[in-house]
Amino acid sequence: MEVAKMVGCSQKSVAKILKKHRLTGTVRDLAIPRRPRVTTKRQDNLLVRKCKKDRFKTAIQIKTEVLSEYSIKLSTSTVQRRLRGAGLFGRNREGSPALLSSTKETDFPSQDRTSIGILKNGQELCSVTNLGSYCILMTGEPTSGG
Repeated sequence: MEVAKMVGCSQKSVAKILKKHRLTGTVRDLAIPRRPRVTTKRQDNLLVRKCKKDRFKTAIQIKTEVLSEYSIKLSTSTVQRRLRGAGLFGRNREGSPALLSSTKETDFPSQDRTSIGILKNGQELCSVTNLGSYCILMTGEPTSGG
């Protein structure tokens, strides 16, 4: 009781701490048992190297590549977690409807359109069309003639 008053906590807390010290020899929290990791540090580094080699590869592509080359079976979410842990974060491609092949120019009102052609040596390399809240970048081989 005197210790509890000196420390400024309840008598029950002091009793728990003393019991823990008698049983374990320390008052530190014990390590919480966790599920074992599927990959080793070496395999984690392999995933990071694969991703850095081609930054546009998806986790599914990396997983498939690692399975075929090294026979290491991993889930897609494991690959994603390992890459995020290494500071590599995935990016989604811009998913506006204007970039989808099913979208037609007629889906947007003509009064909202503005087009800019980008030229090099007098030939159009690409054109950017503003369709209100969407932009379409159209590229192609430069054509000669008219």
